[in-house]
Amino acid sequence: MTPLKRAVEQVHEPVQQGSSKSRKSLSEPRIIVMNKVDMRPEVTPGLDESGRIWISANSGAGLDELSMALANAIGQTPEEHELILKPTEGRLRAKLYQDADVLSESITDLGETQLKVRISETRLASLLREIGRDSVH
Repeated sequence: MTPLKRAVEQVHEPVQQGSSKSRKSLSEPRIIVMNKVDMRPEVTPGLDESGRIWISANSGAGLDELSMALANAIGQTPEEHELILKPTEGRLRAKLYQDADVLSESITDLGETQLKVRISETRLASLLREIGRDSVH
């Protein structure tokens, strides 16, 4: 038995012997994350063929893949959105830069800010509510 399989079994064994709530959690989706990929030159950061996500907390390698996997697991998959912000909506612009991936920014002929962002629908709606805006448009 490989060291990895032995480690996984050691984690699962107490859960399997626990309550029915613990046993239920075994059937729920899991994300297996392997750290220290920067110390394993034979391993590529990100998702491997067996479904594990290899990361380096030190260098940040593989963290984008981990973020996407976590977002997918909780139903918060980021999507691209285009927004037009009025000059008075600087607070929303700052929050988008803080919470979203801003893909592009330009200024329209009317002096409005046009942003293309990647953020989950739920998080975008929450930010819009925070600043008192009803919708994306």
